[in-house]
Amino acid sequence: MVPCQGTNEHTKDFEFSIKIPDGYALSEYELNADVTLNTDQLICVAKPCELQEQDESYPVYGVRLQGKLSMLASFSPVHNQYGQGTAAISKFHTIPINQIIYYTSTQTIYYDFNQITVESMTVTESLNENTLIINGVLSLMQEHSDLDVYAFTANQNDNTLSVIDTSRMILLQPISLSYPPDKIAITPDKAYTFVLHSNDNAVTMISNDTLSVITVFSIDRANDIGFSPNSQTVYILSGVSGTITVIDMETQVILNTISLTGSGFSSIAIDPNGQFAYIVNSLAWSILIVDLNLAEIVVVQPSTSDYPYLIEIDPFGSFAYILGEVPLGGSTIKIFDLSSFTFIDAALFSNHLDSFLSFSPNQSIAILGAQKSDEIYIIDTSQHEVIGSFSIDNPGSAAFTPDGDFIYISQQEQNTVTVLSAVDFTLIAVIPVGASPISITI
Repeated sequence: MVPCQGTNEHTKDFEFSIKIPDGYALSEYELNADVTLNTDQLICVAKPCELQEQDESYPVYGVRLQGKLSMLASFSPVHNQYGQGTAAISKFHTIPINQIIYYTSTQTIYYDFNQITVESMTVTESLNENTLIINGVLSLMQEHSDLDVYAFTANQNDNTLSVIDTSRMILLQPISLSYPPDKIAITPDKAYTFVLHSNDNAVTMISNDTLSVITVFSIDRANDIGFSPNSQTVYILSGVSGTITVIDMETQVILNTISLTGSGFSSIAIDPNGQFAYIVNSLAWSILIVDLNLAEIVVVQPSTSDYPYLIEIDPFGSFAYILGEVPLGGSTIKIFDLSSFTFIDAALFSNHLDSFLSFSPNQSIAILGAQKSDEIYIIDTSQHEVIGSFSIDNPGSAAFTPDGDFIYISQQEQNTVTVLSAVDFTLIAVIPVGASPISITI
């Protein structure tokens, strides 16, 4: 495969001149410019190449913007020799473009020509020739907008987070961590990412705006995390010590520690109202319900699952799904009605010890997978039943994009993230990431 040629350039310079008609002049005190762009003669093409970064290289597609951009520039007011009139002068200018604007892991092109804008423009008047000289810069891509959505993988063997821009499926600069990561989660407003380092008694907080570490909290053996729906409060579960550490996001300080009494707590989920936390205990075979306003346990519910180890709440807020280990092998999923604090009759079974359950944000669909199995099950959450399955090598963790269009699945042994369509579960891209991506979040 040929090496990638050129860097991804997001701007294009332009220059042209426009003659002011004899007998006319521009106002000395006021100049208005109006620019209209036409992109009909531009195309994007994706060609495979080998991208070299530091000590490694990997196959990508270079997306090249090429063709001609048409620009109609008008300047006003123009007056006659007596200072009368408010006319305008215009010029049609063509700007040739032929440059790589980004690299991506998929041949599918995600580019909106409407994002091409005039970033800056200066107008200089040449009095001797009665001519305007126009210099400017086109912005070909909008960067770091409020709509940026990132996928993060926690890479256990190189102490990094891989960062993927999901709008173009581009791998960005990784974020270095002080300790090996075990699990990763993102706040509901997508502003911050938290990384758990259970063996090192630490939790790292990342700003998704700057893609950098803000602070590291000292928390004993953190093994799961939940957030209030308004993203103002973080609840970090320490299963061994039997505590929930409460962090205020505005001040970034620890507010409180809620005691659960005992140990063996494996997973936490916060209800959509932010009132209750649901915690499963794999040793006591129970579910604890904690009133977060009172900071105390209000219900201890025996679990109908053997060794419950994972709890997730569907995005529509009606049910909690509890994964439990079956002693002879495999796992069960029991469904807990949050309105009545009781289990419903529906139950799902798997021949494997499932490691993740991920919900679509806008459809009644969830996917269930196990790291030691290549099979992922599709669950209809409105009917509480498995409706299909698909295969992927060594799935370890999964997350849907906020629009529900794509699923990102980390593969720990392959050091990759596979992107699937959430509509028909077809392959979209395979993105190389850091060493041993154990967890993913979007």
